[in-house]
Amino acid sequence: MSVCGHGESEENSIKDGRYIEDLVEEMRFLGQARIILRNALGASELFADLADLADLQVRDGWIHIVNKKFHIHLSCADIARVRFCERHQYAHEAPTISFLADQGGPSVVLTFDQLAGAEAQEQANEVRGIARRHEDETHLVSEHTRPAM
Repeated sequence: MSVCGHGESEENSIKDGRYIEDLVEEMRFLGQARIILRNALGASELFADLADLADLQVRDGWIHIVNKKFHIHLSCADIARVRFCERHQYAHEAPTISFLADQGGPSVVLTFDQLAGAEAQEQANEVRGIARRHEDETHLVSEHTRPAM
């Protein structure tokens, strides 16, 4: 896992036999996060405890991140890579996990900058552990096929 600035990153993807479902399941235990959804027009920031989300799962080729205040649905087929950053300058030097589209720009960034002190350090250690488990992966895939549009 690397220190990331704008345009600098360590990008990893899920290798054959490991699925995005594995990564999403591990993320559930990371706790408080700022979820940034970016597109060409701008960005939306949402705040959630990943453990308390009513729905954080991969189903029918989509990642569903749902709570009472928001719903985000991400097409697994359009996620090309995942980026793990140990300290990101735009995240108050906190760790991030980014899901990137084919174009390379972040599409969804989970930023772990909502805790302080020992809790923040414990959360950063958990993110590092997830990054280590997925560091050699080469292709992000889902167990499911993308649903017909």
